[in-house]
Amino acid sequence: MKKYAHITLSALLVAGLLAVGSTPAFAGKMGVMAMDAWVRAVPSTNKNSAAYMMLKNNGSKDIKLVGASTSVAEVAEVHEVVKSDGMMEMRQVKGGINIPNGGSVMLKQGGYHIMLINLTQKLMKDQVVTLELKFDDGSTLSVKAPVKMGKGMTMKH
Repeated sequence: MKKYAHITLSALLVAGLLAVGSTPAFAGKMGVMAMDAWVRAVPSTNKNSAAYMMLKNNGSKDIKLVGASTSVAEVAEVHEVVKSDGMMEMRQVKGGINIPNGGSVMLKQGGYHIMLINLTQKLMKDQVVTLELKFDDGSTLSVKAPVKMGKGMTMKH
């Protein structure tokens, strides 16, 4: 009876994680995992969006996120928001984002993010977008990211 209860509890825990979308994606050989990934919902008139997530490096050495791709945009680039001459500007990250061994990097609004340029389809709330992250060692990580509303954003469809 105890074994059955343990299996049921484990199954409920896994089902709960899947239901809230917090199941991390892992990159096999390098030990990088993506958690809490999401893509910003945008009005249908917008041609660009962005993806956000936490990247954690459980590997034995530093690694860099150098690129991305997705079927929902013609181009996906690693971007950052920086202050330049008193103005906030967004630009592509040259050389990639370093994820230190045992450390993590947050891709978030107002900071590092994956810019989705020239969307090829309308992004609907709760739709799941697949992103392919590319690293400097040639490895890739496939990440499933639900489309969500950004901070303080409302949309009419």
